[in-house]
Amino acid sequence: GLNPRQNFVLNSGGLNYYVTIKNFHNGEVFLDDECDKIDDAALALINNRSDLRKGDLLLSSIGRVGDPCIVKSDPINWNINESVFALRPNKDIITVEFLYYIFKSDEMQRKLNDSSTGSTLTSIKMGHLKELTINIAPTLEEQTAIATILTDMDTEIASLEAKKEKFELIKKGMMQELLTGRVRLV
Repeated sequence: GLNPRQNFVLNSGGLNYYVTIKNFHNGEVFLDDECDKIDDAALALINNRSDLRKGDLLLSSIGRVGDPCIVKSDPINWNINESVFALRPNKDIITVEFLYYIFKSDEMQRKLNDSSTGSTLTSIKMGHLKELTINIAPTLEEQTAIATILTDMDTEIASLEAKKEKFELIKKGMMQELLTGRVRLV
């Protein structure tokens, strides 16, 4: 990414999105009102530096160090700031989905934590990130199968969490009715 302080002004009427670590979590990029905006000239400057593409892996380098996100479509009207790393996996060796789950793993999070600096706001430098080693499944087919299983589990967990939230709301409403006496038990 690129630092706006030296190169352009944020939120000065542009319609393109300037993605920081606050704009992605749980593997999703959120291009919404929370996202800073940049003009076309600023986007062109950043595009010359980052060359962001579909299939890249975004990685937070500060704060939530190592929080990954897959770029799922070509970024036409957005790009990243300097606190977000863009990793481009060698598709002959590793799938982006498998790499995503490697960064989500406890082992990688420990490695990232050990390589991070700072006490108030932790960060990792690209040089330290490049020194980390990972173990990968030997074939792309096995990597795909592993990532598919983990994705299915994430989908199921999200579904169960949504049901849990719904039941908590129902319980809260029932408590209000019962505890205020509007509904009486016979």
